[in-house]
Amino acid sequence: QHAASWKSYDKRSYKLAADRCGRKPIAAADRRSPMLLPTAEFDARLVVMSLAPEHVYKLQIREFHLDTFGHVNNAVYLELFEEARWDIITARGYGLDTVMKTRIGPTILAVNVQFRRELKNRENVVIKTNVVSSEGKISILRQALFNEKGEEACTADFTIGLFDLNQRKLVLPTPEWRKAIGLDA
Repeated sequence: QHAASWKSYDKRSYKLAADRCGRKPIAAADRRSPMLLPTAEFDARLVVMSLAPEHVYKLQIREFHLDTFGHVNNAVYLELFEEARWDIITARGYGLDTVMKTRIGPTILAVNVQFRRELKNRENVVIKTNVVSSEGKISILRQALFNEKGEEACTADFTIGLFDLNQRKLVLPTPEWRKAIGLDA
C-alpha cells in the first residue's frame, strides 16, 4: 500500500510540480520532497513566463566573497542577489531614500536557492532577474547567476512583499513599487 501511494504520487504530483515551475523532476531519496532540476527548455520559458523585463546585473567575484574552500560562500550568493535587487529598484526610482521617506519597502518572505556550480575568485558573473508571478500582496522574483562561460551557477526564487513600517504589515503594491520591479512602465 505504501509503495503504491508513492507510485501514484510520482505520476500526479511530480508532473504537476514540473508543469508549474518548468522543471524536470528527478528521483529523490525522500519522495515526499521531490527535487526539481531545470531542463534545457527552462531558460527559454523563464523569459516567456516573466511578467516584467529582465534585469541584468554584472559584477566580479572578489576575495571577500570567498570561503576557506576558495569559492563563493553560500551566504554570499544571497548578498549578491540582494545587491542586484537593490540595483533594479534604485534604477527605477525606488531606492533606499524612497523606502526611508515613505516607510514602505520590500521584504523577503521566502527563498528557495539551488547551487549548481562553484564560482571562483575574479570571475566576472551576471545576475538575471525576472518577476515571474505577482498576485495581490505577493510577488515572486527569479534570479539566476551565470559564470563567465554562461553556465548557470545558482538560481533562487524569492517570494517578496511590500512592507509598511508604520502599519507593520504587508500592503498592496503601490504604483511606484510596481514600476520599480518592472510590472508597470
